[in-house]
Amino acid sequence: MSALAAQSHVRVGVGIFILRLPPGQTHLEYPEDIEFVIGKRKGSHGAGTWSLAGGHLEFNESFEACAVREAEEEVGLKIEDVKFFTATNDIMADAGKHYVTIFVTSRLADSTAEARLMEPDKCEEWKWISWRQFLKWARAEIEALEIGHVVESENRSDVLHGRIFSPLLALVRQRPGLVPVL
Repeated sequence: MSALAAQSHVRVGVGIFILRLPPGQTHLEYPEDIEFVIGKRKGSHGAGTWSLAGGHLEFNESFEACAVREAEEEVGLKIEDVKFFTATNDIMADAGKHYVTIFVTSRLADSTAEARLMEPDKCEEWKWISWRQFLKWARAEIEALEIGHVVESENRSDVLHGRIFSPLLALVRQRPGLVPVL
């Protein structure tokens, strides 16, 4: 029996786009310039990959409540205006996992707040990246995976290096054209 067949249920994860305007700007000329926080996973499935803040939806919890809780627990940020963005179906056959990932958008309650490393056993670091930068990086990784090899880190992004967590990569594949907005 495969690892995936051994798991008998689908889990629900919530990924949080914690959005902000680029420093020094009061409005966006292009929606793709919106920034969001992304962290390098550690100590669980997807270790070494870059992902949004987020976590498992708890029993009887709304997507919005989960996002508020996880943002504070993982990144030390208070968020508001939490809204459903989209969902993806994420089958991680190699890890024996199947998730439905609910993506939400939110904005910082304090626009000057910075991401903090609240769970160093689960995340190595947090960085801010624009949607435009992220798409360039994600498309390069998708292209490499489709032709069967991995792109070297230097070719990935001007800001980040490494692989993207599969649910976040699935967002680009399954929902092309979407842009998280405030």
